[in-house]
Amino acid sequence: MHRTKYEDKDLSLRCARALPFLAIFLIACGPSLIRDTNIEDTPEHREILKVVETYRSAIENRDIRDLRRVISTKYYENASTTDIDTDDYGTEQVLKQIFPVLSDHVDKVFYVIEITELTMQNNEAFVDYKFELKFHYTDGEKEHWGLKQDINRLSLEREEHGWFIVSGL
Repeated sequence: MHRTKYEDKDLSLRCARALPFLAIFLIACGPSLIRDTNIEDTPEHREILKVVETYRSAIENRDIRDLRRVISTKYYENASTTDIDTDDYGTEQVLKQIFPVLSDHVDKVFYVIEITELTMQNNEAFVDYKFELKFHYTDGEKEHWGLKQDINRLSLEREEHGWFIVSGL
């Protein structure tokens, strides 16, 4: 069957009118996102981000107990040096070296994290984020403010009782 040019115009006009409704429908039916992120809202993603928030809050509040709650006993860090192992450390070194410095020399911490990506592979999760860490500390008799801004990746692993940080602190 052959259409006239007027029928083609009418069809084009109807399609153009339907396009905004189609776009709204597709957006509304897409995955919902966790507020202030581009992370799909799933129970598992929320559980992982809760661990990250516990970590962030524990650093800001200098709460060693909460930090211990989210760090795996399998924690391992190579300090970004793969050619030597003298600066590698695990859970015990974090507890013995990093925690005392945080609690003894730092008296104020402001820690802002912006999650940029969350990916998962089986029982592992990787959280990429930007951060700004401001802290007030003493060095002997002198007081200082420090600032660190960077990007980082936390690696988490699902263990028997939930998600725990296994590297990236």
